[in-house]
Amino acid sequence: MASYSARIIPMLCLLFCSLQSCSNTEPSEALGDSAPSQDISLSEDIQIPEDIGPDSEPLDGAPSSVDTLSSKADSVVLPEPVDAWESEDTLPKEETPDTTEGQEHDISNEGPDASEASPDSEDSQTTPDPDFECSDLSDIFPIDLEEKQGLNNFAYKNNGDPTVREVFFYIPPDFDASKKYPVVFGFHGTAGSPEAWNSQLGPWKGRPIIGVFPQGAMKGGNQNAPKYSWNTGVGETGENDVDFVRSLWAAIKDQPFIDHHKVFATGNSVGSAFIANRLAIDPCVDFLAGFALGSSQMVVEASIHESLPKRTVAIFHGEADTLIPIEGGMVAFAGLNFLSVEDTLKKWAEHNDCLGSPEEPVTTEDPAGVFTKIEYTQCETPLVLYRLLGQGHGLNFAWGGGKAKVLSDIFFENQAP
Repeated sequence: MASYSARIIPMLCLLFCSLQSCSNTEPSEALGDSAPSQDISLSEDIQIPEDIGPDSEPLDGAPSSVDTLSSKADSVVLPEPVDAWESEDTLPKEETPDTTEGQEHDISNEGPDASEASPDSEDSQTTPDPDFECSDLSDIFPIDLEEKQGLNNFAYKNNGDPTVREVFFYIPPDFDASKKYPVVFGFHGTAGSPEAWNSQLGPWKGRPIIGVFPQGAMKGGNQNAPKYSWNTGVGETGENDVDFVRSLWAAIKDQPFIDHHKVFATGNSVGSAFIANRLAIDPCVDFLAGFALGSSQMVVEASIHESLPKRTVAIFHGEADTLIPIEGGMVAFAGLNFLSVEDTLKKWAEHNDCLGSPEEPVTTEDPAGVFTKIEYTQCETPLVLYRLLGQGHGLNFAWGGGKAKVLSDIFFENQAP
């Protein structure tokens, strides 16, 4: 008993001191010394901290379950795992010249009030569950995307605290404001960046889009070598990433050239896990028409809120993926118990009221890779899975004309190649 006390008392003292230190840390100290190059103010009466760029260590402890329906970010953060997410933001880059990348834009305290938004703008959002409270985003200023294309800083409230994150807005080179454009949100893996998504998805093979490629929150590393991630529901970061995305949508949705019927999301690795287990199933995110998952899927505890509309779903997963196995299971480094890709697709088939079972798998030998396609065909929207033979966590989308071509066919043409 004395030996046990000798061991446990110092541990408790150390924990108490650690928590006391965190609780007494000023926001600017906890977030770091480096400020973003541009600020986007939520409103004129909200002050954005000058020091942004969180690099503080997370508190120890893990939640007992995954809260898949709350848009409130978990306050308990897992100990930083071996960063296996990091290895896979490895889609082949379809480089395209970009004259806007790196330009500085200041979107602070500008733009008309939300009440002055275009009266012709569409609003196809459904009514959120009356029993579910969504954060108030009325203080988000509209953004003029024609002027703000390229890399920008964007301010929003992270659980009530003013926060700044980077976002890259992609505008097609032949942009015509009199036309309607689909919107694609792209969520990178741990080692990714908004600029990387721009180079990968920008061309879209002749199908112009408005691209919204945000930066994840800092989860480790330092200012010289930061690591960014997304809150998948178990405290991967302390950010409320759902409200971050909702705030971005609130800032752009009233542009007259935005097609509200064609708003999609896609991601890699942890970015994909964030979509599958937070963004796509949250009742406050009612503007998505569909999404695509790359190298990740839903977890066992996840449930799709019944108020959400039917959505297009495409899943791409390597059969040789050892980080997030295609058949699912507990993944220790992520702290998540995944469903198989087939069971993930089945959940959405049930939500979408698809009839019958999926078609028999069809294997295609493309010069760029072999894949097996599994599709529910008796659905109002495409619901398809691609099992990529021999591929691991880093997916090669050179087949089928490239990822931009494959996704644009699924999202915009309702055809799964």
